[in-house]
Amino acid sequence: MWRNDVLARSPDLLFVEFAVNDTGAAPERIRAAMEGIVLQTRRANPATELCFVYTLSQSQLSDYQAGRLAVTARAMDEVAAHHGIPSVAVGFEVVRQLAEGRLVFRGPSTGLDAEGRDPEGRLVLTGDGIHPLAGGHRLYFTVIERALRAFFAAPPASSAPGALPPPLTPEPWDRATILPVADTARTGEWIPLPAEDRRARVHPAPIMPVIWLAPEAGASLAFEFTGTRFGLVGLKGPDCGQFRVFVNDLPPVAATFFDAHSVENRYHLAAWHYPQALPHGAHRVRIELIDTPIDKAAILARRGYTPRDPSAFAPHRLYLGGVLLPSGLSPLP
Repeated sequence: MWRNDVLARSPDLLFVEFAVNDTGAAPERIRAAMEGIVLQTRRANPATELCFVYTLSQSQLSDYQAGRLAVTARAMDEVAAHHGIPSVAVGFEVVRQLAEGRLVFRGPSTGLDAEGRDPEGRLVLTGDGIHPLAGGHRLYFTVIERALRAFFAAPPASSAPGALPPPLTPEPWDRATILPVADTARTGEWIPLPAEDRRARVHPAPIMPVIWLAPEAGASLAFEFTGTRFGLVGLKGPDCGQFRVFVNDLPPVAATFFDAHSVENRYHLAAWHYPQALPHGAHRVRIELIDTPIDKAAILARRGYTPRDPSAFAPHRLYLGGVLLPSGLSPLP
């Protein structure tokens, strides 16, 4: 995770941006995760500088038009303020240009000039309401460059390197780790995908966990941990099915990695978090792939997509890369 993917590279400056990806997450979870990033970074190298960057999606536009950060960014900015970290919000420049008629938030990516402007001279920020086009990237760069000049011109922080304030959150994710599937107790068929499998190459090899495939309903895995929260990291794709999560003696929770973007030949790393906090202590967990059908066509229709190859959606499989443990690998009693 953060130690392997980022801190092992000994960075001098880190830009942290999750303001869109964390949409829908509870603010307390956002604060705990972001503070975990800060604490891990500062402990690894107190001289590493951090900067939080808040991009935006179309669903967050109304907040910036009302003159405030989006919900995710507000939670992150509490962490930034607590730890003296500068932050940059690109949304205010976006809504300014939008109000002036100089920008279109979502539009076609074709027919634009070299600067990314449409025939009416308006910058087209995104093609899908989320991901910036080339002109959108240049706008983001301009905002960040302007902010960095101000940051570098400001006097240095008065706190000594390595001096950490008390944590803002009661349980920051500063020891978060991933328990590999290989270290769980498995029943049924589980197949580790070879490195050359295209589904295992959706991200660069250094940040991809080993992905295990459960091809048939009934396959399960079990583990125990000490803490209050856990999650799963896996692949979302067209052939993903439903799974059930059993924790201690609580009623099972049904979930899936399938979503409206799980189209043919598209696989992507995704995280799922158990939806409720558990009492602090030891917990037993079992994950089981089930054969309950998913109305995949209805889910895809929410964003206007019609399957081109229905056979790609017929299987109900589970791809797992590991168990997310925000509290780390605490020894069990």
